Amino acid sequence: MAMIPASFRTAIRVCPAILLLLDWCALTGAFNEPFKYLIASSSRTGKIAYLKIPEGGAYAEGAMVDLITGLTHPQGLAVDQPRKKLYIADPDSLKLLAYTLRGDVSGVLSASDPTWVAEHVEVRWVAVDGVGTLYMSDEAHNHILKLTPQMMAQGKMRPDIIYNGAMLTSASAPGGVATDNFQVFWVNKDRGTQVGSLIRGPVSPATALLSTNGAATGYSALYNTVNNSAGKFFYFDDTSIPGVPKPTYNAAGSATVSVAQYRSGQLLWSGRVSIITDAVSPDANACPTCNAHGRREPLSSAEDGQWLVGDSVHFVGTSQAASLQVSTAASNVVKSYGVCLAQGNIFYTDDERNLWAVKRSGGSPVAITDQLANPRGMVYDQDGTVYVADKTNNALYQFASNMKILHSQTLVKAADFEGAFGVAMYVDLENM
Repeated sequence: MAMIPASFRTAIRVCPAILLLLDWCALTGAFNEPFKYLIASSSRTGKIAYLKIPEGGAYAEGAMVDLITGLTHPQGLAVDQPRKKLYIADPDSLKLLAYTLRGDVSGVLSASDPTWVAEHVEVRWVAVDGVGTLYMSDEAHNHILKLTPQMMAQGKMRPDIIYNGAMLTSASAPGGVATDNFQVFWVNKDRGTQVGSLIRGPVSPATALLSTNGAATGYSALYNTVNNSAGKFFYFDDTSIPGVPKPTYNAAGSATVSVAQYRSGQLLWSGRVSIITDAVSPDANACPTCNAHGRREPLSSAEDGQWLVGDSVHFVGTSQAASLQVSTAASNVVKSYGVCLAQGNIFYTDDERNLWAVKRSGGSPVAITDQLANPRGMVYDQDGTVYVADKTNNALYQFASNMKILHSQTLVKAADFEGAFGVAMYVDLENM
């Protein structure tokens, strides 16, 4: 390592002790970088493991160390760096799990205090923004979900639906999700060449919709049905929908809702629902046509749906895609799994051999490699490297990502890991 520059020596020559200390730190590496950990999930073994990344920007290579075991089917991962939280999407358990991460001076990472922050949701992928808001994909229901820190603090474990595939074709069996605090990105696992392989939209579509169409007329609200005080609702516009009678309140309960925008025969957005009732919360017995979790989401303005107390549901219609700035960034593959943002580039995988990239500013997709087997999750280390999991090759790979002009790359193996699926990065700023 180089000694302290002469110009800097001149500036502080009044204190020789400082010069000696700085020279010693430079020669011995006392100014260490923070410990960085690559964290990966194995959907096959039910494990979460980590690999400590070498200092100095060297490529990672080594053996994975078990961090969490005994999970059901862990898939997508996300790390909330400021709050030291690791989020794990475990769809078979119908929960989103959270662990607290702690590192020590020797570079050993641990995860403790397990809890669940979302339940009754089949979440497979998760992302987190700078303030701790979670974005999730529910492939089975074609939903992009959102859970804010305020909701978590209030104990609310049902995320908002911010993009609903029943009303927005761009959410088609969504896979991986990512966010830059302003937009949420997701990839689709069904009909990606028709509806879009890689989609982007505002993180708060309801707010964007209402601000864009604030002067529009025609609104609707949700009402409790006359024959079901357990929380079953119809929704309709002010002029009523043919074949759907306007219900009246049940004497046993009432519902408080914020107004929702309605246009061209389509419910575009609805606010939070609060139910006051002396009946039990909705369950399978109260709604025989509901799914195993006692819920049936509305698919159109002519159907009824069922929510738990305090749930929030947002709908975005395809007719409003332009005003909402929901756009297709790429539509070159039918099925895609992982996505990550790396400065000006967006990387995403298909389900076979390929890893693709597109510039945030737009342009055609570029093949980065076709040498994978079944690529899944990806993560950017904020320092020029992207890591990608390969489920069939049982490995984690890495490549240089800061490309001004997108081009093919040679991938380097970082670690062997059976059933590699989701990946995340944690930086330990306390132990350096």
